[in-house]
Amino acid sequence: MPDHAILVRGGFLKFDEIKRDCSKALEKINFYGFSVLSIQGKSALEIYDSKKQLHVPFVFIRVVEVGQIRALGLQVLPTLAENHYTIVHVEPLDYSVFSKLDAVFSAPMNMKEQV
Repeated sequence: MPDHAILVRGGFLKFDEIKRDCSKALEKINFYGFSVLSIQGKSALEIYDSKKQLHVPFVFIRVVEVGQIRALGLQVLPTLAENHYTIVHVEPLDYSVFSKLDAVFSAPMNMKEQV
């Protein structure tokens, strides 16, 4: 996956939600991390639109490039389903790591305003 590939995370990227999702991922896929979506060569809006057809209930999304995640020393691995990835990091997630993640993701985008 190239550094310029777009990753989309539904919701607001809140610390408690990400920490919970990381714990769930550890149980489910044996990686400590959280889910994002990506489709090679597609914009954030195109990725959102492709998942909207599957009834993904997010009104807000946050966006980041793979290279920004790698620059933090974290990995992006394909997991579970087509176009599904996990941002993997060392457990447990502490607030200092979360703050760095929060800083590289875009501000929340209201997708109702985009369409």
